[in-house]
Amino acid sequence: MNRLGNFNLDHRTGLYSLALAGAVALVAWFAWWIWQDDSTPLAVQRPLEQMTVTWKCNYGDTYQAPGAPGPQPCAVCGEEAYIVNQYHCSEHGELDVQLRYLNAGSNESRRAEVRFAGGDWTPYTLGLRCPDCGRPVTPAPASIFARGAEKKGEPSAD
Repeated sequence: MNRLGNFNLDHRTGLYSLALAGAVALVAWFAWWIWQDDSTPLAVQRPLEQMTVTWKCNYGDTYQAPGAPGPQPCAVCGEEAYIVNQYHCSEHGELDVQLRYLNAGSNESRRAEVRFAGGDWTPYTLGLRCPDCGRPVTPAPASIFARGAEKKGEPSAD
């Protein structure tokens, strides 16, 4: 006699039940895999014009004002000013990076060029590197791009 009472069950019945449960799980996983949405949800980002950013001219004057594409006249001296952001190099500490935005149409702006203090404008690429040592730099903690970028080592807004 077995645990189920007087039933004389074949020992293969348990294997059949296990195989059937595994098959159902496999079909369920396959259906989920086929119908899942592969897209990554996009973070909600404010337009540049709705953000208050730090501007800096070539003479070192800094001030806070709404963001805008291209250079703007400095609020202190009238010279060309660009949006400035702090990036962090593990060897050299905080570095100022000037950002030049272009109007991308549809009321959107995108970063087009960057330069470190005293450097030349270079096309913006993911993976900015320190001009002195060549190590990757990341947005500084107080940076307007720092939230969510520390793990990736890249700015999170475009």
